[in-house]
Amino acid sequence: MPMRILRLAAMALAVTAFAQIPSPTSAQTTTQRVTFPTGKDSGTVKGRIAGDEAMRFTLGARGGQRMIVEMTTSNASAYFNITAPGAAEALHIGSVAGNNFEGLLPTTGDYTVEVYLMRNAARRGEAADFAISFRIAAAAAAVQSDFADGLAGGPDYWAVSGLPPGDRLNLRAGPGTAQRVLGSLGEGEVIRNLGCRMEGGGRWCQVSTSYGTGWVAGRFLRESSAPGANIAPPAPLPAAKPGQPRGNGEPFTAMGTLPCARAKGQPTGPCAFGVIRPALGEANLWIAHPQGGERYILFQDGAPVFTDAQAKIRFEREVDLYLIRIGAERFEVPRAVIYGG
Repeated sequence: MPMRILRLAAMALAVTAFAQIPSPTSAQTTTQRVTFPTGKDSGTVKGRIAGDEAMRFTLGARGGQRMIVEMTTSNASAYFNITAPGAAEALHIGSVAGNNFEGLLPTTGDYTVEVYLMRNAARRGEAADFAISFRIAAAAAAVQSDFADGLAGGPDYWAVSGLPPGDRLNLRAGPGTAQRVLGSLGEGEVIRNLGCRMEGGGRWCQVSTSYGTGWVAGRFLRESSAPGANIAPPAPLPAAKPGQPRGNGEPFTAMGTLPCARAKGQPTGPCAFGVIRPALGEANLWIAHPQGGERYILFQDGAPVFTDAQAKIRFEREVDLYLIRIGAERFEVPRAVIYGG
């Protein structure tokens, strides 16, 4: 892309809340800083991506401010992720939680918003036109009737408390029991408070956890100190058995073995797995490495969308088999593991 076009695009975004970003001419990630006109706290950018192309936007913000990001797109396989400054994991995963984000920011610095196509759509060479809007409001400018403890304010951290014996607290993609389950939290687990609000007659709180950002029922939360302080420890996970998946403490829906390899060029061998299937096409999958340790993969709508590894998921679907790569690791996951049968 000619440098003149890039300079013009950057200048246009800095002076107006609406800009058209040209798509890259080859498979690449293009980075663009977003600034708002004087006196404004929001703006919209329009663009287009195709195949493996991605658009990465950076926005400076302060901890405690409220960020709102919304995207409309011509392709249902286009999403955006948000990453906080210096974070190894995404604050928001669009393919899991949708193309709308609203939350209090945990820290000060540059936040990254990356627009991309899901791998299956990218491999088919599909394109997506999109319009993405950004708003960064002052911490006091609550957009909805949010509160953390009482009518306003609230602690920096919550601890999960009051669960029935043996139960775990579902972390959901949005406020309400109809939202998708992203993971689960144990009694005593400490999580960061990002704000609460009333929904369906109950209090729901947005929190930051090891699974990423999500929503939990507020009636199972109590004020807590930061992790590492004098707090109740989380419920212990079951003892790890060599070569067997440990999971999150909930009973597995099914267990078995599937082919996997840990290093590049290594032939695949049998690896034990355990899976929990909360709904059709949704699965929490743990795969144990024979040499020790395990890999967690979250499936939503029949596709792997999240892993606990600090590497992106790449996958292909061949009839009844998922061929998944996470960094150098390779997994061959039969469709029956995710859907049953």
